[in-house]
Amino acid sequence: MLMADAEGILKNNKRISQEFVQSMSYFCSLYQLPVVEVATQPYPYNISRAYHELQAKLSSQQEHVDLLLVQQENRSICLVTAKQYPISTSLFYLPVKPLCELIEQPDMKRTATLLSFCFAYLYHVVDMPWFLHSGSFVGYTYNMIESWLEDADDEEPEYRMELLNEFKAMNIAGDALQAQLHKLKNLRGWAKALKSYKPVTPLEKWVKQVASSARKLYTEYPKRSLWKSLYPDLTDADPDENRTSLDSYFSFYWDDHSDLYETLMENVNVTLQDTYVTDLPLSLQYFDHPQLTIQHSWDFEQRIFQLVESLCDLLTDLTTPQSTP
Repeated sequence: MLMADAEGILKNNKRISQEFVQSMSYFCSLYQLPVVEVATQPYPYNISRAYHELQAKLSSQQEHVDLLLVQQENRSICLVTAKQYPISTSLFYLPVKPLCELIEQPDMKRTATLLSFCFAYLYHVVDMPWFLHSGSFVGYTYNMIESWLEDADDEEPEYRMELLNEFKAMNIAGDALQAQLHKLKNLRGWAKALKSYKPVTPLEKWVKQVASSARKLYTEYPKRSLWKSLYPDLTDADPDENRTSLDSYFSFYWDDHSDLYETLMENVNVTLQDTYVTDLPLSLQYFDHPQLTIQHSWDFEQRIFQLVESLCDLLTDLTTPQSTP
C-alpha cells in the first residue's frame, strides 16, 4: 500500500492550488476522468477532497495502481501514479562458489571470463549486495551463524568444525573473486570476450546467450542500479517496522549445495517470517507535464531478476560433473 501525505503537503503553501489544478488536468486527460471542481471549497480542504476523489476513481479503473500527491525537489507538487512490481516471495540469490570453481579449471577459462563479466555488472552497476559485506542482510546472517558456531559447545564438534572450515574457504575464495571483479569494474573487454567466444556444445551456447543478454541489458541501462527502483519514502509503512529490504531477497551468496546453505536458509526464513512489509520496486509516472500514454514498465527489473535466475541455472549445469563440457 502506498500513501500520499496530502494534508502534510497542503498545509504549507497556498500556491499549491494552481500547481494541483494543472497536474490534475494532465492526470484526468490521460485517464479520461472529469476534472474535480476545487474553486467552490475552502483551501486546503478543496485540494485534499479532490485528491481523495481522484484516488478512488483511479482505484476502480486501474488495479494495483496508486495515486500520490508528492512534493518534488523544486518544491512544486504534482500527482504521481505508482505501481509496485508484482514480485513473488522468491529469493534472487546468486551463488559465487560455482564461479570460483570454474575459474580454477584451465579448460573453463573462457566461460569463467564471460560469467565474471556478468557478475561484475551485477556487482558494480546493479549494486547486488556482496555476501561478505557485514552491512548486507546475507552478510550479517553469515556473520551471525559463524559467531554462533565459534561460541557453541562441543555437542557436535565434527559438524561444527565442518561448517567453520566452510566459512574459511568461503572467505578466502570470496575475497579472491571480489578482487577479480574489481579489476573488471569498468567492464572493458566484455564485448571483445563475447565476440571471441565460439561455443561448440549446447551448454556453451547457453553461456553465450546469457552473457549476451546481460551485456545488452547493460548497454540499454548503463548506470541503472536496482536500488533506484525503490522509493521507501512513498510507502505507508512505519520506518521502524520490520521490513523485507531489497538485500533480503536480492544478493550474492556462497553456495546452495552444503550444510552451510541449509543453515543460512533456516535463518533467512525465520527472519523474513517476522517482517510485514517488503520494499518492492516502484514504477512512477509524474503528472507535472502532459502524458500521452500510461507508462509503468518493468523491463529493467524483470530482466535483472530473469538474469539472476538464468545464471543460477547455468552455474548449476556447468558445475555438475556429467554436464561439464
